[in-house]
Amino acid sequence: MALSASRSLAGYRALPRLTGRGFLPAAFLARLPLSMVQIGTVVLVTTGYASVASAGAVAGCLAGGAAVGGPLLGRWADRYGQRPVMLPSCLVNGAVVLAVVALVAGRAPLALVGVAAALAGASSPQVGSMVRARWVRLTGGGPDLHYALSYEGAADETAYVLGPAVVSLLSALASPSWALVVAAVLVTVFGSAVALHPSADLSRPDRRTVAAGTAAGTAAGTAAVTAGTAAEVPGAEAGTVAPAAPGRAADPEIRRTGAAATVPGRGSRGRIATLVGGSAAIGLFFGSSQTAVTGVATAAGTPGSAGALYAAMGVGSAVAALGCAALPQRFSLPARLTVFAAALVLLTLPLLALSTPVGILVLLPLLGGAVGPYLITLLALAQRQVTADRVAGVMTLLSSGTVVGAATGAAVGGALVQSGGAPRGWALAVLGMTVGTVLAAGLWWDARRSRPSVDRVG
Repeated sequence: MALSASRSLAGYRALPRLTGRGFLPAAFLARLPLSMVQIGTVVLVTTGYASVASAGAVAGCLAGGAAVGGPLLGRWADRYGQRPVMLPSCLVNGAVVLAVVALVAGRAPLALVGVAAALAGASSPQVGSMVRARWVRLTGGGPDLHYALSYEGAADETAYVLGPAVVSLLSALASPSWALVVAAVLVTVFGSAVALHPSADLSRPDRRTVAAGTAAGTAAGTAAVTAGTAAEVPGAEAGTVAPAAPGRAADPEIRRTGAAATVPGRGSRGRIATLVGGSAAIGLFFGSSQTAVTGVATAAGTPGSAGALYAAMGVGSAVAALGCAALPQRFSLPARLTVFAAALVLLTLPLLALSTPVGILVLLPLLGGAVGPYLITLLALAQRQVTADRVAGVMTLLSSGTVVGAATGAAVGGALVQSGGAPRGWALAVLGMTVGTVLAAGLWWDARRSRPSVDRVG
């Protein structure tokens, strides 16, 4: 146990050496606005228009915009490189978020607020997906990638903790509008810093080496992620281990187990479609949970506390995400996905009977303990279905699946909470993760039936 912990710490300490010390803080602060804008928009519209249903509708527009814009940004980043895509999106996103604040302050028609929110979602710079794509190249698909993905999961979840907490703090000290103003500043300053960082050069088309298992697969490695699925690479056998980056030998354990990123082959299309479905399921969980938490806080007379309550889930999620690196190899990725999806269903059920902020505060961190590992496992499985030059595309595809689910959860959940209270929002969250559990179980069964070693972690 001590040896495993020591190895984990050493793995995490190696990450700043790959990027430079300034990159990790900038990338973390650049992703913070995502959670701030999501929950901040719900709180801002709830207080500005006195309607949880209206807030859910606007949040749905925000998520819907991201569902459309996310895949486009990812595809453009794969085609032209990250810097020419990220930098404009950060600048535009900051400006549009400020426009949302101005419209709500002026009591503009809700439809106009929804349009601005959709534009804010569409221009969101997809920091997490872009950074994960850089890690694939920085690590060459070697053992450091496992720690990098675990760190990214923890960073995402920590951002989900701090984002709502900052929203609640600024809402209490000033007003909800200040939360979105701060988010706009953060995405403009730190998002631009990530876009301009030297690691973005790794995504330039002239710097890429397409990973493939055969010469034919290499020639076809430019197949794009289209129509919601990853294109197959002809000539590459499913489960083939992608070669390490130039000048770096693949780890022997990875060669033995097939734990590195795999080249897409027969069946990768269906697996990616299933993983996108799993992303939509967790998105539905997020959207409906946010409206349910807001409903509980509003019923208690403290709508501004919704952010702090939701942050409690992120606390457990961030801690669990860091612990993923210590999970045993025999606990395969499809098995993990199934177990953590089922855990979310079981842990959400008691919330149907709770109606006070104190009551839900007890269970939310436990829920988070399953959220973080579920997300990390989902992304790890997706990364193995495509070649290195298509990672940004598939990551944003999964991200878009999440926001589509979140859009549905926010809109439908907001209406359900408005008409029948928070329990209806939690019921929708249970439904979402029940679907996620079924999809994960299908992946697990398929892995056990075919080649289970491909999906194990080294």
